[in-house]
Amino acid sequence: MVATAVLRSRIADVSNAYGQTGHPGKLPIKVRSAVMNFSDDPFLDIHAAGQWKALIPKGNGWVLLDFNKTVYAVSMYHQLHCLNSICHDLILS
Repeated sequence: MVATAVLRSRIADVSNAYGQTGHPGKLPIKVRSAVMNFSDDPFLDIHAAGQWKALIPKGNGWVLLDFNKTVYAVSMYHQLHCLNSICHDLILS
């Protein structure tokens, strides 16, 4: 009974996230803050095309939401795609 109530609550959260447009205005999840330290990494050198490509998942980061049959690009993978294009252009120039 409790599991059913939780599941219904989650479905309601997802349905409410879409609103009138059929497009999600926000994800119905809670994201905590995180801290990250940056340093040079030879593994992700500008010339390491294979390593950069390995960061992109099957489907190139595009997701299909069955609710409205719309395809969306996950922001992080879109940003990696853009960085890869910049690296490619820098190497060729």
